[in-house]
Amino acid sequence: MSKPTKPFLKPFSQTPAPAAEEDRGVSVSEITTFAVAAGMHPDDRAAFLAHACAGDDALRKRIEQRLAARTPASVPAPAPAAAPSPAASATATPALAPTPVPNAELQRIPEPHLAISQNQPAGMALVPMSASQLAAITAQRQNTFPWLTAVVLAVAAGAMGVFLMQEKDARHRADAATQQAAQRAETAAKEAADARAVAGKERETAAEQITAARTESEKLRATAEEQRQRADTATQQAALAKAEAERQRTALAAAGKDDAGSETGKAALAKAELERDAIRVTQKETVLAFADTLAKLATTQLDSSRFAEAEVSARRSLELRIMQSVPGWPLVESRALLGAALLQKNADAEAGREFAAAAADIEQLGTPINEADRARFTMAAKRIVQFYNATGRRKEGTEWKRKFDALARP
Repeated sequence: MSKPTKPFLKPFSQTPAPAAEEDRGVSVSEITTFAVAAGMHPDDRAAFLAHACAGDDALRKRIEQRLAARTPASVPAPAPAAAPSPAASATATPALAPTPVPNAELQRIPEPHLAISQNQPAGMALVPMSASQLAAITAQRQNTFPWLTAVVLAVAAGAMGVFLMQEKDARHRADAATQQAAQRAETAAKEAADARAVAGKERETAAEQITAARTESEKLRATAEEQRQRADTATQQAALAKAEAERQRTALAAAGKDDAGSETGKAALAKAELERDAIRVTQKETVLAFADTLAKLATTQLDSSRFAEAEVSARRSLELRIMQSVPGWPLVESRALLGAALLQKNADAEAGREFAAAAADIEQLGTPINEADRARFTMAAKRIVQFYNATGRRKEGTEWKRKFDALARP
Protein backbone atom coordinates (compact mmCIF):
# COMPACT_ATOMS: atom_id res chain seq x y z
CA MET A 1 0.00 0.00 0.00
CA SER A 2 1.52 3.27 -1.12
CA LYS A 3 1.86 6.13 1.28
CA PRO A 4 -0.78 8.83 0.63
CA THR A 5 0.69 12.02 -0.67
CA LYS A 6 -0.46 15.48 0.12
CA PRO A 7 -1.68 17.49 -2.85
CA PHE A 8 0.58 20.26 -3.98
CA LEU A 9 -0.61 23.69 -2.87
CA LYS A 10 1.02 26.96 -3.55
CA PRO A 11 1.86 28.81 -0.30
CA PHE A 12 -0.67 31.18 1.15
CA SER A 13 -0.84 33.31 4.23
CA GLN A 14 -1.10 31.45 7.59
CA THR A 15 -3.73 33.86 8.79
CA PRO A 16 -6.98 32.99 7.10
CA ALA A 17 -8.36 35.89 5.14
CA PRO A 18 -11.84 37.07 5.96
CA ALA A 19 -14.64 35.61 3.93
CA ALA A 20 -14.89 37.36 0.63
CA GLU A 21 -18.11 39.05 -0.22
CA GLU A 22 -20.05 38.10 -3.32
CA ASP A 23 -19.25 41.31 -5.14
CA ARG A 24 -15.49 41.02 -4.54
CA GLY A 25 -14.96 37.70 -6.42
CA VAL A 26 -12.57 34.93 -5.30
CA SER A 27 -8.98 34.89 -4.05
CA VAL A 28 -5.98 33.39 -5.80
CA SER A 29 -5.73 30.54 -3.27
CA GLU A 30 -9.35 29.64 -3.93
CA ILE A 31 -8.65 29.54 -7.68
CA THR A 32 -5.67 27.25 -7.09
CA THR A 33 -7.68 24.91 -4.86
CA PHE A 34 -10.49 24.84 -7.40
CA ALA A 35 -8.13 24.08 -10.29
CA VAL A 36 -6.45 21.20 -8.45
CA ALA A 37 -9.76 19.75 -7.26
CA ALA A 38 -11.17 19.95 -10.78
CA GLY A 39 -8.48 17.60 -12.09
CA MET A 40 -8.98 14.98 -9.39
CA HIS A 41 -11.30 11.98 -9.18
CA PRO A 42 -14.40 12.58 -7.09
CA ASP A 43 -13.32 9.84 -4.63
CA ASP A 44 -10.06 11.68 -3.88
CA ARG A 45 -11.59 15.14 -4.13
CA ALA A 46 -13.37 15.04 -0.74
CA ALA A 47 -10.18 14.27 1.23
CA PHE A 48 -8.29 16.93 -0.71
CA LEU A 49 -10.91 19.60 -0.04
CA ALA A 50 -11.03 18.70 3.67
CA HIS A 51 -7.28 19.19 3.88
CA ALA A 52 -7.06 22.26 1.60
CA CYS A 53 -9.95 24.17 3.15
CA ALA A 54 -8.72 23.44 6.71
CA GLY A 55 -12.08 23.88 8.42
CA ASP A 56 -13.25 26.77 6.21
CA ASP A 57 -16.72 25.44 5.43
CA ALA A 58 -17.71 28.49 3.38
CA LEU A 59 -14.70 28.09 1.08
CA ARG A 60 -15.33 24.37 0.62
CA LYS A 61 -18.98 25.01 -0.10
CA ARG A 62 -18.17 27.58 -2.80
CA ILE A 63 -15.61 25.27 -4.45
CA GLU A 64 -18.04 22.32 -4.41
CA GLN A 65 -20.73 24.54 -5.96
CA ARG A 66 -18.37 25.60 -8.76
CA LEU A 67 -17.31 21.98 -9.34
CA ALA A 68 -20.93 20.90 -9.49
CA ALA A 69 -21.78 23.73 -11.92
CA ARG A 70 -18.75 22.83 -14.06
CA THR A 71 -19.60 19.09 -14.48
CA PRO A 72 -22.71 18.37 -16.67
CA ALA A 73 -25.18 15.85 -15.26
CA SER A 74 -25.08 13.71 -18.43
CA VAL A 75 -21.30 13.36 -18.41
CA PRO A 76 -19.97 10.71 -16.04
CA ALA A 77 -17.14 11.58 -13.66
CA PRO A 78 -13.70 10.59 -14.81
CA ALA A 79 -12.37 7.29 -13.47
CA PRO A 80 -9.12 7.11 -11.53
CA ALA A 81 -6.10 6.91 -13.73
CA ALA A 82 -4.65 3.43 -14.23
CA ALA A 83 -1.44 2.24 -15.78
CA PRO A 84 -2.28 1.86 -19.52
CA SER A 85 -1.06 -1.09 -21.54
CA PRO A 86 0.82 -0.58 -24.81
CA ALA A 87 -2.21 -1.63 -26.82
CA ALA A 88 -4.48 0.61 -24.87
CA SER A 89 -2.11 3.50 -25.26
CA ALA A 90 -2.57 3.45 -28.99
CA THR A 91 -6.35 3.51 -28.73
CA ALA A 92 -6.56 5.83 -25.76
CA THR A 93 -9.04 8.67 -26.15
CA PRO A 94 -8.67 12.15 -24.77
CA ALA A 95 -11.80 11.64 -22.66
CA LEU A 96 -9.70 10.40 -19.71
CA ALA A 97 -7.60 13.59 -19.54
CA PRO A 98 -8.48 16.21 -16.89
CA THR A 99 -11.16 18.55 -18.12
CA PRO A 100 -9.88 22.13 -18.18
CA VAL A 101 -11.77 24.96 -16.60
CA PRO A 102 -14.20 26.51 -19.10
CA ASN A 103 -13.48 30.00 -20.27
CA ALA A 104 -16.93 31.03 -19.18
CA GLU A 105 -16.08 30.07 -15.57
CA LEU A 106 -12.84 32.04 -15.65
CA GLN A 107 -14.63 35.00 -17.19
CA ARG A 108 -16.91 35.11 -14.14
CA ILE A 109 -13.85 35.95 -11.92
CA PRO A 110 -13.10 39.69 -11.79
CA GLU A 111 -9.79 40.72 -13.30
CA PRO A 112 -8.19 42.18 -10.09
CA HIS A 113 -8.54 38.77 -8.36
CA LEU A 114 -6.65 36.98 -11.11
CA ALA A 115 -3.51 38.97 -10.32
CA ILE A 116 -1.21 38.20 -7.39
CA SER A 117 -2.08 40.24 -4.30
CA GLN A 118 0.55 42.55 -2.86
CA ASN A 119 0.10 40.93 0.55
CA GLN A 120 0.90 37.43 -0.75
CA PRO A 121 4.48 36.08 -0.76
CA ALA A 122 6.52 36.74 -3.88
CA GLY A 123 6.42 34.02 -6.53
CA MET A 124 2.82 32.89 -6.05
CA ALA A 125 1.06 32.01 -9.27
CA LEU A 126 -1.58 29.68 -10.59
CA VAL A 127 0.16 26.60 -11.98
CA PRO A 128 -2.30 24.06 -13.45
CA MET A 129 -1.09 20.47 -13.19
CA SER A 130 -2.56 17.03 -12.95
CA ALA A 131 -2.84 14.98 -9.79
CA SER A 132 -0.18 12.55 -11.02
CA GLN A 133 2.25 15.41 -11.63
CA LEU A 134 1.52 16.79 -8.15
CA ALA A 135 2.05 13.34 -6.58
CA ALA A 136 5.35 12.87 -8.43
CA ILE A 137 6.68 16.27 -7.34
CA THR A 138 5.53 15.78 -3.75
CA ALA A 139 7.04 12.30 -3.51
CA GLN A 140 10.31 13.54 -4.92
CA ARG A 141 10.46 16.37 -2.42
CA GLN A 142 9.55 14.13 0.51
CA ASN A 143 11.90 11.27 -0.29
CA THR A 144 14.90 13.30 -1.50
CA PHE A 145 17.16 14.93 1.11
CA PRO A 146 20.36 16.67 -0.04
CA TRP A 147 23.36 14.98 1.56
CA LEU A 148 25.41 18.17 1.30
CA THR A 149 22.95 19.99 3.56
CA ALA A 150 23.16 17.16 6.07
CA VAL A 151 26.96 17.30 6.10
CA VAL A 152 26.95 21.08 6.49
CA LEU A 153 24.44 20.87 9.34
CA ALA A 154 26.48 18.16 11.08
CA VAL A 155 29.70 20.15 10.74
CA ALA A 156 27.96 23.31 11.93
CA ALA A 157 26.48 21.49 14.93
CA GLY A 158 29.89 20.03 15.82
CA ALA A 159 31.60 23.39 15.44
CA MET A 160 28.94 25.03 17.57
CA GLY A 161 29.41 22.35 20.23
CA VAL A 162 33.18 22.82 20.23
CA PHE A 163 32.75 26.59 20.40
CA LEU A 164 30.34 26.32 23.32
CA MET A 165 32.69 23.93 25.16
CA GLN A 166 35.65 26.26 24.60
CA GLU A 167 33.60 29.22 25.76
CA LYS A 168 32.55 27.29 28.87
CA ASP A 169 36.17 26.32 29.61
CA ALA A 170 37.32 29.90 29.07
CA ARG A 171 34.61 31.15 31.40
CA HIS A 172 35.63 28.61 34.04
CA ARG A 173 39.29 29.58 33.67
CA ALA A 174 38.41 33.26 33.94
CA ASP A 175 36.34 32.61 37.07
CA ALA A 176 39.18 30.57 38.60
CA ALA A 177 41.72 33.28 37.74
CA THR A 178 39.43 35.90 39.27
CA GLN A 179 39.06 33.86 42.46
CA GLN A 180 42.82 33.29 42.67
CA ALA A 181 43.50 36.99 42.11
CA ALA A 182 40.98 37.87 44.82
CA GLN A 183 42.58 35.38 47.21
CA ARG A 184 46.06 36.70 46.43
CA ALA A 185 44.88 40.27 46.92
CA GLU A 186 43.25 39.34 50.22
CA THR A 187 46.41 37.53 51.37
CA ALA A 188 48.60 40.47 50.31
CA ALA A 189 46.31 42.91 52.13
CA LYS A 190 46.43 40.75 55.26
CA GLU A 191 50.22 40.47 55.08
CA ALA A 192 50.50 44.22 54.55
CA ALA A 193 48.25 44.84 57.55
CA ASP A 194 50.33 42.46 59.67
CA ALA A 195 53.54 44.12 58.48
CA ARG A 196 52.13 47.54 59.32
CA ALA A 197 51.12 46.30 62.76
CA VAL A 198 54.58 44.81 63.38
CA ALA A 199 56.26 47.96 62.09
CA GLY A 200 54.04 50.05 64.34
CA LYS A 201 54.95 47.93 67.35
CA GLU A 202 58.63 48.13 66.45
CA ARG A 203 58.39 51.90 66.10
CA GLU A 204 56.67 52.15 69.46
CA THR A 205 59.30 49.91 71.06
CA ALA A 206 62.14 51.89 69.48
CA ALA A 207 60.55 55.15 70.59
CA GLU A 208 60.21 53.82 74.12
CA GLN A 209 63.83 52.66 74.11
CA ILE A 210 65.03 56.00 72.77
CA THR A 211 62.98 57.86 75.37
CA ALA A 212 64.32 55.66 78.16
CA ALA A 213 67.90 56.06 76.90
CA ARG A 214 67.50 59.81 76.67
CA THR A 215 66.05 59.97 80.17
CA GLU A 216 68.89 57.88 81.51
CA SER A 217 71.46 59.95 79.63
CA GLU A 218 69.97 63.15 81.04
CA LYS A 219 70.17 61.74 84.54
CA LEU A 220 73.74 60.61 83.99
CA ARG A 221 74.64 63.97 82.48
CA ALA A 222 73.21 65.72 85.53
CA THR A 223 75.06 63.34 87.83
CA ALA A 224 78.29 63.86 85.89
CA GLU A 225 77.83 67.61 86.09
CA GLU A 226 77.26 67.37 89.82
CA GLN A 227 80.32 65.19 90.23
CA ARG A 228 82.34 67.60 88.15
CA GLN A 229 81.25 70.49 90.33
CA ARG A 230 82.13 68.51 93.43
CA ALA A 231 85.52 67.68 91.93
CA ASP A 232 86.11 71.32 91.14
CA THR A 233 85.11 72.24 94.69
CA ALA A 234 87.42 69.58 96.10
CA THR A 235 90.24 70.80 93.88
CA GLN A 236 89.68 74.34 95.08
CA GLN A 237 89.56 73.18 98.68
CA ALA A 238 92.75 71.17 98.18
CA ALA A 239 94.43 74.23 96.68
CA LEU A 240 93.27 76.37 99.61
CA ALA A 241 94.43 73.72 102.06
CA LYS A 242 97.78 73.55 100.35
CA ALA A 243 98.10 77.34 100.43
CA GLU A 244 97.07 77.40 104.08
CA ALA A 245 99.56 74.67 104.90
CA GLU A 246 102.29 76.56 103.09
CA ARG A 247 101.38 79.74 104.95
CA GLN A 248 101.36 77.96 108.27
CA ARG A 249 104.67 76.30 107.49
CA THR A 250 106.19 79.66 106.68
CA ALA A 251 104.81 81.23 109.85
CA LEU A 252 105.94 78.37 112.02
CA ALA A 253 109.36 78.39 110.45
CA ALA A 254 109.67 82.00 111.37
CA ALA A 255 108.55 81.22 114.94
CA GLY A 256 110.92 78.27 115.30
CA LYS A 257 108.21 75.60 115.22
CA ASP A 258 108.78 74.26 111.74
CA ASP A 259 108.42 70.57 112.53
CA ALA A 260 105.02 70.73 114.30
CA GLY A 261 103.50 73.15 111.77
CA SER A 262 104.84 71.14 108.91
CA GLU A 263 103.17 67.96 110.18
CA THR A 264 99.83 69.71 110.66
CA GLY A 265 99.88 71.21 107.15
CA LYS A 266 100.89 67.95 105.57
CA ALA A 267 97.99 66.13 107.27
CA ALA A 268 95.46 68.70 106.02
CA LEU A 269 96.91 68.60 102.51
CA ALA A 270 96.82 64.79 102.39
CA LYS A 271 93.20 64.74 103.51
CA ALA A 272 92.18 67.25 100.85
CA GLU A 273 93.97 65.28 98.12
CA LEU A 274 92.32 62.02 99.20
CA GLU A 275 88.90 63.62 99.04
CA ARG A 276 89.68 65.04 95.62
CA ASP A 277 90.81 61.64 94.32
CA ALA A 278 87.66 59.97 95.63
CA ILE A 279 85.49 62.54 93.88
CA ARG A 280 87.44 62.04 90.66
CA VAL A 281 86.94 58.26 90.84
CA THR A 282 83.23 58.72 91.37
CA GLN A 283 83.12 61.20 88.50
CA LYS A 284 84.94 58.75 86.21
CA GLU A 285 82.47 55.99 87.01
CA THR A 286 79.61 58.32 86.23
CA VAL A 287 81.18 59.38 82.94
CA LEU A 288 81.75 55.76 81.90
CA ALA A 289 78.14 54.89 82.72
CA PHE A 290 77.07 57.87 80.64
CA ALA A 291 79.23 56.62 77.74
CA ASP A 292 77.62 53.16 77.98
CA THR A 293 74.17 54.73 77.87
CA LEU A 294 75.12 56.76 74.79
CA ALA A 295 76.32 53.55 73.07
CA LYS A 296 72.96 51.87 73.76
CA LEU A 297 71.16 54.94 72.47
CA ALA A 298 73.24 54.91 69.27
CA THR A 299 72.38 51.23 68.69
CA THR A 300 68.66 51.92 69.04
CA GLN A 301 68.87 54.93 66.73
CA LEU A 302 70.67 52.87 64.05
CA ASP A 303 67.97 50.20 64.20
CA SER A 304 65.34 52.96 63.79
CA SER A 305 67.19 54.46 60.76
CA ARG A 306 67.87 57.73 62.63
CA PHE A 307 71.44 57.88 61.39
CA ALA A 308 72.22 61.55 62.12
CA GLU A 309 71.24 61.18 65.78
CA ALA A 310 73.09 57.86 65.97
CA GLU A 311 76.27 59.55 64.74
CA VAL A 312 76.07 62.20 67.50
CA SER A 313 75.47 59.61 70.24
CA ALA A 314 78.23 57.25 69.03
CA ARG A 315 80.75 60.06 68.60
CA ARG A 316 80.10 61.43 72.12
CA SER A 317 80.38 57.92 73.58
CA LEU A 318 83.73 57.42 71.81
CA GLU A 319 85.03 60.80 73.02
CA LEU A 320 84.12 60.09 76.65
CA ARG A 321 85.73 56.65 76.59
CA ILE A 322 88.92 58.01 74.99
CA MET A 323 88.99 60.87 77.52
CA GLN A 324 88.71 58.42 80.41
CA SER A 325 91.39 56.20 78.80
CA VAL A 326 89.06 53.22 78.58
CA PRO A 327 90.74 50.40 76.62
CA GLY A 328 89.27 47.15 75.33
CA TRP A 329 85.87 46.19 73.98
CA PRO A 330 83.89 49.32 74.98
CA LEU A 331 86.17 51.37 72.70
CA VAL A 332 85.67 48.83 69.86
CA GLU A 333 81.91 49.12 70.34
CA SER A 334 81.94 52.93 70.07
CA ARG A 335 84.14 52.86 66.94
CA ALA A 336 81.92 50.27 65.21
CA LEU A 337 78.74 52.24 66.00
CA LEU A 338 80.25 55.49 64.73
CA GLY A 339 81.48 53.77 61.54
CA ALA A 340 78.01 52.29 60.88
CA ALA A 341 76.35 55.71 61.26
CA LEU A 342 78.90 57.34 58.93
CA LEU A 343 78.43 54.56 56.34
CA GLN A 344 74.70 55.25 56.21
CA LYS A 345 75.49 58.95 55.62
CA ASN A 346 77.82 58.00 52.70
CA ALA A 347 80.92 59.17 54.59
CA ASP A 348 82.84 56.06 53.50
CA ALA A 349 86.36 57.44 54.12
CA GLU A 350 85.80 58.36 57.77
CA ALA A 351 83.76 55.21 58.33
CA GLY A 352 86.63 53.15 56.90
CA ARG A 353 89.08 54.69 59.39
CA GLU A 354 86.84 53.88 62.33
CA PHE A 355 86.23 50.31 61.14
CA ALA A 356 89.96 49.75 60.50
CA ALA A 357 90.79 50.94 64.03
CA ALA A 358 88.08 48.70 65.47
CA ALA A 359 89.36 45.68 63.50
CA ALA A 360 92.93 46.32 64.69
CA ASP A 361 91.72 46.51 68.29
CA ILE A 362 89.82 43.22 67.85
CA GLU A 363 92.97 41.49 66.56
CA GLN A 364 94.92 42.85 69.54
CA LEU A 365 92.29 41.92 72.13
CA GLY A 366 91.70 38.37 70.86
CA THR A 367 88.80 36.22 71.97
CA PRO A 368 86.32 37.97 74.31
CA ILE A 369 85.92 36.53 77.79
CA ASN A 370 82.58 37.62 79.29
CA GLU A 371 79.11 37.88 77.76
CA ALA A 372 79.12 41.68 77.48
CA ASP A 373 82.42 41.71 75.58
CA ARG A 374 81.25 38.81 73.38
CA ALA A 375 78.12 40.79 72.41
CA ARG A 376 80.29 43.82 71.58
CA PHE A 377 82.60 41.62 69.47
CA THR A 378 79.72 40.04 67.51
CA MET A 379 78.16 43.42 66.74
CA ALA A 380 81.45 45.02 65.69
CA ALA A 381 82.52 42.06 63.51
CA LYS A 382 79.17 42.03 61.71
CA ARG A 383 79.29 45.76 60.95
CA ILE A 384 82.92 45.60 59.76
CA VAL A 385 82.14 42.81 57.25
CA GLN A 386 79.03 44.69 56.05
CA PHE A 387 81.14 47.80 55.45
CA TYR A 388 83.66 46.02 53.23
CA ASN A 389 80.92 44.24 51.25
CA ALA A 390 78.92 47.46 50.81
CA THR A 391 81.94 49.38 49.49
CA GLY A 392 82.87 46.69 46.94
CA ARG A 393 85.84 45.30 48.85
CA ARG A 394 84.49 41.79 49.18
CA LYS A 395 87.90 40.15 49.31
CA GLU A 396 88.84 42.09 52.44
CA GLY A 397 85.41 41.43 53.89
CA THR A 398 85.84 37.68 53.34
CA GLU A 399 89.30 37.78 54.94
CA TRP A 400 88.03 39.65 58.03
CA LYS A 401 85.08 37.28 58.32
CA ARG A 402 87.47 34.32 58.35
CA LYS A 403 89.52 35.96 61.12
CA PHE A 404 86.45 36.85 63.16
CA ASP A 405 85.08 33.30 62.85
CA ALA A 406 88.40 31.99 64.17
CA LEU A 407 88.22 34.39 67.14
CA ALA A 408 84.61 33.47 67.86
CA ARG A 409 85.52 29.81 68.41
CA PRO A 410 86.39 29.11 72.06
